[in-house]
Amino acid sequence: MLSNIKKIAKYKSHVLMPLLLLVMALTMFMVLPDERIFKHEFRLGAPWTEEDLIAPFNFPIYKTNDEINKEIDSLKHLSPVFYIVDTQKIESHIHNLRAQIKNALWLIKKQNLADIPTESEECIETALAQFKDYLAQGVLDTLTENRPIIVLNHNEAVEFSREEIPLKQNGSVQFRRILQKSCPSGAWVESLSKLIRKNYTQVSSLNYDSTFTNQHFAKLKSELSLTRGLIQEGQRIISRGDVVSQKEFRLLESLQREYKARGRNEPQKNWALVGRLIISLVIAALLLSFMVFFRRDLQQYHSKTILVVMLAVIVFVVSYFASRSKSIDIYLIPFAIIPIVIRVFFDTRFAIFIFSALIIVSGLILPNASEFIFMQFIAGVVAVFSLRSMIRRSQFSTAAINVFIAYSLVYIAFTLLQEGDINKIEWMKFVWFAGNAMLILWSYPLLYLFEKTFGFMSDVTLMELSDTSNPLLRKLSEVAPGTFQHSLQVSNLAESAIRKIGGNPLLVYVGALYHDIGKIYMPQYFIENQNQGINPHQKLSNQESAQIIISHVEKGVELAKKHHLPEPIIEFIRTHHGDSLVQYFYRTQVNANPSLKVDPKDFQYQGPLPSSKETAVLMLSDAVEASSRSLKNITPKTIDSLVEKIVDGIVKSNQLRNADLSFKDIQTIKEIFKNKLNNIYHSRIEYPELDLPSEEAV
Repeated sequence: MLSNIKKIAKYKSHVLMPLLLLVMALTMFMVLPDERIFKHEFRLGAPWTEEDLIAPFNFPIYKTNDEINKEIDSLKHLSPVFYIVDTQKIESHIHNLRAQIKNALWLIKKQNLADIPTESEECIETALAQFKDYLAQGVLDTLTENRPIIVLNHNEAVEFSREEIPLKQNGSVQFRRILQKSCPSGAWVESLSKLIRKNYTQVSSLNYDSTFTNQHFAKLKSELSLTRGLIQEGQRIISRGDVVSQKEFRLLESLQREYKARGRNEPQKNWALVGRLIISLVIAALLLSFMVFFRRDLQQYHSKTILVVMLAVIVFVVSYFASRSKSIDIYLIPFAIIPIVIRVFFDTRFAIFIFSALIIVSGLILPNASEFIFMQFIAGVVAVFSLRSMIRRSQFSTAAINVFIAYSLVYIAFTLLQEGDINKIEWMKFVWFAGNAMLILWSYPLLYLFEKTFGFMSDVTLMELSDTSNPLLRKLSEVAPGTFQHSLQVSNLAESAIRKIGGNPLLVYVGALYHDIGKIYMPQYFIENQNQGINPHQKLSNQESAQIIISHVEKGVELAKKHHLPEPIIEFIRTHHGDSLVQYFYRTQVNANPSLKVDPKDFQYQGPLPSSKETAVLMLSDAVEASSRSLKNITPKTIDSLVEKIVDGIVKSNQLRNADLSFKDIQTIKEIFKNKLNNIYHSRIEYPELDLPSEEAV
């Protein structure tokens, strides 16, 4: 069981990376369009550069969105408004009216305004019944729209025009007429009518029915034709060299729409799924190949691979939802944050490569693919170049401004190219670009979050770690001053070399400062810290001395973790001796025991080997600088011989087999080391003695 666990741990990097990229491939597969992709690119006002386009099948000419919206607006004015007769409201009105009539008759009697006949009660009830029938036909509060009106009363629907529908302000007049017709004429009827008209409030009997109104409008809207005309199979749509006019543009859009719609058929849809799957796997395979062949460090830092896959998944998901959103412009989304994050934690080449791959896939999801890809690529490259050496927070503001300018210029160029008219520029786009630039400023707190979550390191963090007043470096300078001076010299050598061959100078500089911090524990056992004539190794065996020397790597890693140094810095500590031998004690042991077989493992560092340019250059710088201290006769010739011997020895021992260094890089590194060491150990000018004249001459 234990052996199986060890095997899994040993090969987890070979399993994790393909697994993560498979997750990315599945995400791509899910968000890519599920219909066939129209293979022709066209723009209004641009010439048709492809072969003559012939209709491959019959297809309708679809109306534009503007045409459909105008027809919908027109249809809305013709669609009726539905009202329902409210019987409870009618009963309430009749009840209130009966009470008012009773009060009015009481006033007439009290004030002797007129004689009330005995049959008045019967005729009043007749008038109330007729008025109830009037209300049941429908009385409206007020007219708000110039649309037909349909009154629903039980199972009956009656349509009224705007002029025909009764309004509530006419209720008292209508009741007065009904009362005068129902009751014999007389003074009491006139008095009753006046009192009712004075006290009777306006009444209505209809309630607006939004459900019926909306359902009816939706039905009419669904019956609206979306097409205008038909193109027959074999009919020429556009010829090569023709300018895409409004007419041809509508035909091409209709063909594109029909092409995608037919792609949803079962047989063609299955083949489209196969195409989506192949695209997803190919892009994932390309990313995997790039990481394996050009970024081997990702196989050791699993968190870096996880970050790349996470960013890719975020881009795909955001692109998918953005393609379906009508309220947010795609250019408000700050895609340029992706290359910024990758540039800070990786390098420029990797950032541009990954970002290019991601926006190409996003272009398959979003409309106007060519314009989107070009604009995002320019903005991403500008953002990366704005942060080529990120050492100040203000650089994020500069990057945001540069991205805004890049978006604006490219958009203006595209508009002029497509429309040929500066008046066609949509100024609202610049608001989206400004919002995009503001959101890019959020990349700084995101970087801090990623640093803490994944244990990464930005240039700002490196600048903080390079401060020699850092507690750990200060302790090294106090406890092991010789080692501290050695680390400073190695830092200068490594930084000069990596700056010339390409890499991260700040990273290698900081890594060199901390690479020997393990010597804090037993500083007196390292020659650069020993007082003259005192060597504690004289009391130890060669194996014991070698183990003390070797232990400074393990102790350094422990100390670095204790002080929460980032993993990339710990990697310099872990790899700066690779799996080489402690040559001095190994050779001493062999020479002292010629008849015995000496096990090299007793004198061998545990590795691992350097896997990047930076860690490889540190190994070379460390070995060359340490060996240069042993030179007794320092001349350009001895320095050249030393550098050649040390570097070639490391190369021949295969210590750099995992590092991304070419023979040209090795030769460049040698020359830099020779120049730097000659400058450090240059002979001082011997000043001639002053030849004073003798007293006799005076």
